[in-house]
Amino acid sequence: MNAQSILQAQMQQAHQTLEAVIGDCSQETLHNEPGGTVGSIASIYAHTVFDEDMVVNGMIQGKPPVLQSGGWGAKINVPHPGSPMQTPEWAKSVQITDLATFQQYAQAVYGSTDAFLASATDAEMERVLDTGFMGKQTVAFVLAGVAAWHVMSHQGEISALKGAQGQKGLPF
Repeated sequence: MNAQSILQAQMQQAHQTLEAVIGDCSQETLHNEPGGTVGSIASIYAHTVFDEDMVVNGMIQGKPPVLQSGGWGAKINVPHPGSPMQTPEWAKSVQITDLATFQQYAQAVYGSTDAFLASATDAEMERVLDTGFMGKQTVAFVLAGVAAWHVMSHQGEISALKGAQGQKGLPF
């Protein structure tokens, strides 16, 4: 087993868990404002998917994100934050009025990540990127230390916010 197949399995599991956590959210659950510095579940979910799209497609592959190439911007009608970083103002602006359509966009992003990992060579995984926010890192580090970690961390955050609303967070 190589790094690509391990990362592919890790990302697939992270995606499955995130979608299981988000799948039963009502509009009220998605948009509940918990207060403090934490955004709504909708903003955390959107941030997670947007960032994977920007990192895997934009940063690593140097191609347009699925959001643009697939025409998803008009379909999901959720403002893109413009960068990987989310601001409190952006988080407050996020309204996912059609969760099923946003999940279709998420599936397109996940499919793009999966396809990249299925075809990535060892040389590609060792290629060094200037991430800006974390300095120079290999593609493998960006995928494991940023993309996979990011999805898993935010699905945990979403689970906790569901629990704080009296709902079951993780589905198991």
